[in-house]
Amino acid sequence: MRRVLVLVDGSSSSLDILDDAIRVGGDGGQLFLLHARAMSAKKPLESYDPDSPRAHVHREYLDAIAEGLRARRVQVEVIQPGSSTEGDVIGDAVRRAGADMIACGLHGHGAIAVVPR
Repeated sequence: MRRVLVLVDGSSSSLDILDDAIRVGGDGGQLFLLHARAMSAKKPLESYDPDSPRAHVHREYLDAIAEGLRARRVQVEVIQPGSSTEGDVIGDAVRRAGADMIACGLHGHGAIAVVPR
């Protein structure tokens, strides 16, 4: 039983990680979903605003994924980032979820480091 933080970016290919995350979570494992994007070297880190319209769209996207996983009897929770800089969001989510591991489902464009938009 593991607690797995799953990063998805909104692309259809990012959802391919879900079955692997379920498998490594094991019986009684739990997934924690977080929306992510590639960091840009050209753009400075910004403060994350959980009340922004974009944050609400991301929450609806994650809620839809969570609903589908719950229909498969997967324990899942959506992680809404707190108000912090983009660079701190993943670490904060890991601590809040008590995650044992991170699974990244991204479309493959950009840097490996990921943070919410």
